[in-house]
Amino acid sequence: MKTKTATTLNAPPVQREPLKTYSTSPSSLWDYIQCPGRVRLRRWDKEEKHRLSTLKQEIGRVVHDLVPLDERNRQDRLDSLHYDISADILPQAERVVSESETLLARSDRIIAYLKKYKSAWEETFDFLDSVTGFRIYAQPELVMRPRFGEVTVFDLKTTASKGKYVSQRDGFKMKLFGWVILNALKQERDIDYRVNLSLLYLKDEKLIETPYSEADLDSFMNAEVRPKLRKLRRSIETREFMLRPGGHCKHCQMRSICPLAKYELERSGEINSSPD
Repeated sequence: MKTKTATTLNAPPVQREPLKTYSTSPSSLWDYIQCPGRVRLRRWDKEEKHRLSTLKQEIGRVVHDLVPLDERNRQDRLDSLHYDISADILPQAERVVSESETLLARSDRIIAYLKKYKSAWEETFDFLDSVTGFRIYAQPELVMRPRFGEVTVFDLKTTASKGKYVSQRDGFKMKLFGWVILNALKQERDIDYRVNLSLLYLKDEKLIETPYSEADLDSFMNAEVRPKLRKLRRSIETREFMLRPGGHCKHCQMRSICPLAKYELERSGEINSSPD
């Protein structure tokens, strides 16, 4: 009598479609975390013509735009600033120019020192996170290239410091800068790195520096960034960007065209709902 033998059929390996690559930056991702709808209005629907800014935001935008430019191009931009300034700040254009020039002079002096004595350089980094399929771009003001595995990242703030307090937004942005830069550097030289994340406050010329290890930044990426990137991917692919009103509405540059911002600002007492 013949004995039947069991035959195991091996299923062919599942062919997974590679993730489509999208790109983002620390600032854009933070905008999405606060209010996905703001990202759609600014990044996808290109509604910049409706931008409203506070004086502080406009000065910050001007300074960050002009820091990389040479003196001639910088002056041309300052001379034509009223063409590009947010409509609600236009009456204060002279103040924007004056304060921007003061802060630019300070930044030039600080950057010159860091380049000469600290070997810091202007550089843009990017790294593709294969887990989420996002290429993340990091463009801080300056990066001190590694010595003995230590990297220092500098980012300028046009405001004054508040003791040792770092805002949630700035902390998130700087840690993501650090993660991108370390992983980009590891492609050149695979060693253990440490990173010092440094915020330079131009108003009072203060420096707040926080050290992080690779393990710290990997933990931050897994706990705080990748879950948000997965949500952003779903929003992009379904074209669903939920409006999320809150305290950030009063600083949102898209508040003039957001259907929920006016209600939120009236509810919080930021604007008066009753006619004059």
